[in-house]
Amino acid sequence: MNSLAANANTFASDISLMEQHFSPLILSRGNQQLAVLGELQGRVMVTSLSGKAGASIGWVNRDYLKDGDLTPNRPMGGADRLSFGPETGDYSLLFKPGIERTNDNISYPSAMTIEPYALVSHNSTQAVFKRAFTLTNYNNTLFEIDVTRSIKLLDNDDINQLFDIRLPADIKLIGFSASTQLTNIANSAWNKETGLLSLWHLTALEPSDNNTVVIPLRGQLNELVEYFSPNKNSHSKIIDQHVLYNADGNYMNKIGIPPDHTKPVMGAWDAKRKLLTLIHFSFTPAAGVYVNSVWTPNPAPYAGDVINVFNDGIVDGFGPFGPFYELESSSHTRELQPGESLQHTQTTVHIQGTRAELDKIAQQVLGIGLSDIEQVFAATRAAQ
Repeated sequence: MNSLAANANTFASDISLMEQHFSPLILSRGNQQLAVLGELQGRVMVTSLSGKAGASIGWVNRDYLKDGDLTPNRPMGGADRLSFGPETGDYSLLFKPGIERTNDNISYPSAMTIEPYALVSHNSTQAVFKRAFTLTNYNNTLFEIDVTRSIKLLDNDDINQLFDIRLPADIKLIGFSASTQLTNIANSAWNKETGLLSLWHLTALEPSDNNTVVIPLRGQLNELVEYFSPNKNSHSKIIDQHVLYNADGNYMNKIGIPPDHTKPVMGAWDAKRKLLTLIHFSFTPAAGVYVNSVWTPNPAPYAGDVINVFNDGIVDGFGPFGPFYELESSSHTRELQPGESLQHTQTTVHIQGTRAELDKIAQQVLGIGLSDIEQVFAATRAAQ
């Protein structure tokens, strides 16, 4: 039995919904299916590991899709969407110059959320999208950029090589990479004194009351970076060389992992749906600095995180927007000369199989078994 069957939204029904207002491009390899919208930045919307009749994997705002009336500030979600940092501080992209930086004044540039990218090329398993546009930060610095998005379905050999594992030949999975290249097309260089940009990939997924995010750590991390609301033991814990996060969609919160403690991998085990998710992303520790999007009055602009986990829910009367949760990674940044580029790739893999198969994969990639993952928040969940 397909343990994702409880999800009422099939891949086919989501395609039909998108087709009311958009033109989804479908990439496929057998039962592995992926839907991407050029109208939304070349955004991967949903995937399936069981063909068109299979359940959609990935959270999207289906009410928003029904409306078809795109507005920049309304969350759409998607199995891989592109954004740009930083969100906050003196170089923020979310506030117009001279406007007080409060929640009421947040204004997402349409280029960060809803602008279409042109389809440059595609075949059954790959697609490339492209667009040139401008962004202006809070310091009134204008960035003229060209962005290329490349989406590719992965086969078992690709996944084996990336994660250094050996998948069973008959395992059920869907894996894809989303790669973005940003090029400075202005006549002048970027510099730190007026602000820099980063690439930011976000994977939005359906939460559940038995879903745990796992982040292997490099070195000993004593405290998680905190966003929006206090980090609580009911939702985030550091245990030895792992961060565990209760991705239930019931408490609006976000955590960050700084570069000194980052490994380029994370994942999630949804015991309710019997679904193991693995994320890999490009990461070169010495390549550059990371912009800071912590929501404090004056964040240090280049002391940002690489990994973020966002949990939707309610805090101080706000939310939920989905509910959903997100697995996010950001590129480094640097002072680009005219014609120079930044690149970032995030790879997402969803796997179903026997518990023994999934346990072995989790131990190999994440360094922790399924039973140990399930125990971390067992008491919290039993008390709810």
